[in-house]
Amino acid sequence: MPDATPGLITLPIAANGWASLLLVGLLIGLLVGLIGVGGLAWRQHRRMRAGRDAAVANLALSEERLHDLSGIAEQWIWETGPDDRFSYLSALPPSMHDVDADQLLGRHRDAVICGGTEPDAWQSYREAVAGRLPYRHLPCRLVGRQEHHLRISAKPRFDPAGRFLGYRGVATETSIEVETEQRNAQARRQIIDVLRQTRDAAVQANRSKTHFLAAASHDLRQPLQALGLFVAILAERSLPADVRPIVGRIQAALDALEQLLDSLLDISRFDAGVVEAHCFVFPLQGLFNRLALEFVPLAEAKGLSMRFARTQTLVHSDPNLLERILRNLLSNAIRYTSQGGVVIGCRRRDAALHIEIWDSGAGIAPEHQEEIFQEFHQLQGSSGPRQGLGLGLAIVERVASLLDHRILLRSTVGKGSVFAIILPSGDHRTSCQAPSADGGGKAEGRLTKVMPQRKARRPRPSPTPAKP
Repeated sequence: MPDATPGLITLPIAANGWASLLLVGLLIGLLVGLIGVGGLAWRQHRRMRAGRDAAVANLALSEERLHDLSGIAEQWIWETGPDDRFSYLSALPPSMHDVDADQLLGRHRDAVICGGTEPDAWQSYREAVAGRLPYRHLPCRLVGRQEHHLRISAKPRFDPAGRFLGYRGVATETSIEVETEQRNAQARRQIIDVLRQTRDAAVQANRSKTHFLAAASHDLRQPLQALGLFVAILAERSLPADVRPIVGRIQAALDALEQLLDSLLDISRFDAGVVEAHCFVFPLQGLFNRLALEFVPLAEAKGLSMRFARTQTLVHSDPNLLERILRNLLSNAIRYTSQGGVVIGCRRRDAALHIEIWDSGAGIAPEHQEEIFQEFHQLQGSSGPRQGLGLGLAIVERVASLLDHRILLRSTVGKGSVFAIILPSGDHRTSCQAPSADGGGKAEGRLTKVMPQRKARRPRPSPTPAKP
């Protein structure tokens, strides 16, 4: 037996020393490996612990931030369970200090909130809840000691198995906005009422003025007619040579005054609705003949040519009112034409007739083709002195509206203009008189029916046709 030294571990050593050395090396390597694995595990544990501590710290910071923000913001978070009862509420905003959040927990959602200012949105909310669907920006009210207006959004929660767990959402306090909107709406209603009263007063004043002028037209014309008689008598007297030109100028001024007054009274009568249209079928050539007797001498005196194209056309209109339209258009054509001439004719297009007046005047720029039909608007560039009040085309538009005729304008600056009156032929008879709102024959009813159509019949440019 070999000697054993006390306190030492003795290993049996085989005769072969290499095997013993190998065994010792393996044991040492195993020990070193265990030490390395232990160190690695310890470092990994420290890293995991540091990560966990950081996550806990971040979570605590997030909770602190959420708590602080919920304490000053006008929003708060809520949750409900499968039974639609509140299971969680974050801190309520300061504006809801009268609401006890603890008393809301466990209460059914419909016992706490109710419909707001938008009934349709509340119905959509009901449908979303019934179908377990999300909803956004729902206006509602939270009932407490005082009423709070809210706007809530929420989405449903489900577990991995698809079971409904309730809703989680956010609510925003909107009482201030709702109250502001209500005050603004009340202010708007008051302003609208004041504006409506002011408008009604202005309309009534304008109606009274218009009816006065329409009713007093005879009384206003009578002094002028008497003055005209006096001037005519004076012109027949034997007067000194230096006085007779003065009488001529008085007569010219009186004629101009009568034309201005006629225009003002005529447009007031149309606005008052006291003018009635009596339409029937008549030959257009007879109207052309009467106009030619009056306007051909005026055109020749200015050095212009004027031609009326003969026609066998029968038209359906009011001859007096149609003559008034043509008279105003012919007067303007002569006034704004300095050389060349004026041609008037009629042509058939489809089921309608076009009475067209051509001139070789200065033309009208596109930006002015709407304005010339406004009251008291005159274009610059007439070959003579400025005449009238600019009511001729305004009267044309009103008469055309009463007759249910259309006016078209085609014009090229520097080349001339074409005004066309579109009316039915004698083969297509239509009533000129616009019915009143109550089916009667009152003039105001016709006016209400006719005048809103004025804008639709405003002249508009169209391709220039071949000259008749």
